[in-house]
Amino acid sequence: MTVGTLTLLKQEWRLLTAATLGWALDAFDMTIVFFLIPHLGKVFDASLTELAFVATMTGVAKVFGGIAFGKAADKYGRKLPFMVAVVWFCAFAGLSGLAWSYASFFFMRIMFGIGFGGEWATATALLTESLPKQIRSLGSGLMMAGYNVGSLLAGAAYAWLFPSLGWRWMFFIGAVPALLAIFVRKSIPESPEWLATKRLVM
Repeated sequence: MTVGTLTLLKQEWRLLTAATLGWALDAFDMTIVFFLIPHLGKVFDASLTELAFVATMTGVAKVFGGIAFGKAADKYGRKLPFMVAVVWFCAFAGLSGLAWSYASFFFMRIMFGIGFGGEWATATALLTESLPKQIRSLGSGLMMAGYNVGSLLAGAAYAWLFPSLGWRWMFFIGAVPALLAIFVRKSIPESPEWLATKRLVM
């Protein structure tokens, strides 16, 4: 096995790890909200219908985020928009823990949804275009499995950490992985397919 092949394999594993972690962190934050709904209703004096509306509009925001970041990924490459999306959703995940009213919480979750959709769109493109064709389906499957891991971690955090830390810290935890963007910047190359397309256009 040549040095070039070894380097390529390292890059593939780093990319797969970053994409899977990003997807798991998305799932963590989306899932933890459902555990916290009874507490958020009391804190913000909001009804179940109002909180369900927040969840619904977060889903709508994901669609717009996916479209916006998808267009950015076509123009600027997959890597940079992916990094921005990760920082974006982590930042607003953390800021959700600073919400002081129903309206402020609603705003934070909408912004989070935009980053969530952007992360999904860019991570999927970067992963599928960077992995060899024969393992792209496997790579996509592993990345999607990260969602289940994130959901399980949300349940564990609620059971073990919420009683002592409170609801705000459940969101603060989601902001920590913004450091993943630094890892991506230093360790993961741009999509070779996007680079090839750019050269053809030029």
